Amino acid sequence: MQNNFNKKIYNNIPAKSHIILAVSGGLDSTVLMHLCKEIASQYTISVAHINHNFHRDSKKMENFVQNLAKDNNWDFYTESINANQIDSNIESKLRDKRYKLLYNIKNEINADYIFTAHHSLDQAETIFMKILNSSGFNGLKGIREKKKHIFRPMLNFIKKDIIDYADRYNLKYLDDPTNNDEKFLRNFLRKNIFSKLHSIKPNIEKPFTSLKNRINEVNELIEYNTDNFFESDYYSHEGDLHFLQLDNFNNYPFLLKLNIIKRLCISNNQSFNKNMVEELKDFLKKGKTGSKKNLNNYVITFDRKEIVISNKQFSSFSENVIVDEEKLIENFTFKWSYEKMPKKFSKDRNTEYIDADKISSNLTIRSIKSDDYFYPLGMNGKKKVSKFLNDKKISYVDKKNTFVVCNGTEIVWVAGHQLSNNYRLSKNSKKIAKLNFYRN
Repeated sequence: MQNNFNKKIYNNIPAKSHIILAVSGGLDSTVLMHLCKEIASQYTISVAHINHNFHRDSKKMENFVQNLAKDNNWDFYTESINANQIDSNIESKLRDKRYKLLYNIKNEINADYIFTAHHSLDQAETIFMKILNSSGFNGLKGIREKKKHIFRPMLNFIKKDIIDYADRYNLKYLDDPTNNDEKFLRNFLRKNIFSKLHSIKPNIEKPFTSLKNRINEVNELIEYNTDNFFESDYYSHEGDLHFLQLDNFNNYPFLLKLNIIKRLCISNNQSFNKNMVEELKDFLKKGKTGSKKNLNNYVITFDRKEIVISNKQFSSFSENVIVDEEKLIENFTFKWSYEKMPKKFSKDRNTEYIDADKISSNLTIRSIKSDDYFYPLGMNGKKKVSKFLNDKKISYVDKKNTFVVCNGTEIVWVAGHQLSNNYRLSKNSKKIAKLNFYRN
């Protein structure tokens, strides 16, 4: 056990690193301290104890750990949690507070790593709890051996071997009374489920370890295919916009789709909760053109031939434009002026002529809105602008970059696309305005 431990440390932790041992004073962390004595010459070692103040022996355990550190000439640090102030989800909240305090100590003394004494039975219990909670695929990966500055060198050790090690070296340790409190799910499982499973299969940790290994292998395959997707022609991006080609994306297994979206929409240390996974599965399955899904600060939109993911909503604007003013806005230019009736009309869609008797002194150019409608040239009835653009098979990005010219609240022109029938020229038109819209 000592040789395996040494090899694990030397292969993962650079020499001369400063290591903090998270020690409660129980069996597992006391064994961790003893194992570290043999590697101490290669590293700087400190000991940290988080006092939960959860039972009457809390101070006794703190003093016990302090004395162990003193016996090894290792610096000792302690922090306290007022557990009595936590009245719900106690196990999870205590864990979060404990790690936060350990990181505070690490930063304060400029240490490199924090070692914890988790072992294979902890791993089995964690995976079992994740199954009971209907956790997603990532949750079933269980406890990670190494995550940033946290390292768990005993994670593959069997509990029986840890007990035998403590007996062999006659190690003294204290039993934490809270380990008998079955209101904590882990304690309940350990005393009522795993104790019975051990009687049937003494090495019950091994199948859970194997499950974790298989899940990690599947995850490696998903990550490999995700990397390939982002390097392929099926993915492209323009600034904050990401485009996933639908023909290819729709053929992928759901877990691969999920991982691709995760790469784009959430940070590496986060994952989707089970409700979000189900919502995304339903959203991707329906795949209706124009449908949208808000995800954190992102918007996922189904276009005709691709999925578009943007990390922000498109900004909207509205500008008043007086006659003969050339308005430069973002990536386009708009200008309108009074003109005579043209002898020949241009086929250029960026230029239109309108009956100016029907307009006020100023025109407005603005982004389109979801409830916009107008009266397309040649039609008597009205039509929603979004429906008009959909019928013309305008892409999602081009729709978001489409603008309307308005007379007050009424749309005069869907710029570059279609004039309103209400502003068309007739033989009776006396005052004429020319509208120009150009992309810069």
